[in-house]
Amino acid sequence: MDIETLKALSKVSREYGTSEITIVTSGDRIIALEEGNTANILYGIAFDIRTTSVVGSLIDLKTGEYIAVVSKENQQKEFGADVISRISYTLENKHGLSLLQEKLLIL
Repeated sequence: MDIETLKALSKVSREYGTSEITIVTSGDRIIALEEGNTANILYGIAFDIRTTSVVGSLIDLKTGEYIAVVSKENQQKEFGADVISRISYTLENKHGLSLLQEKLLIL
């Protein structure tokens, strides 16, 4: 661990008022610092892209419990009422796939 990371840990420890901090990593990179011991807390998120709606679920990966579920209208409908129509749109239009992806990202 480099000196800059150690300084950051010290600062976070003072701000949280605790010496217990969880370091979240991805590969060799530190991506987050969390107050306390959160090692036993593990959440996942899943998206179900349906024809008329997109459903997002927050799931406790330790217990399988659904913490929250949100559903929004699928904005891809303007490119076709069904999946086959939307696939056809992407094949027939140069930027079709990008446009469909954008509609999912702006929900």
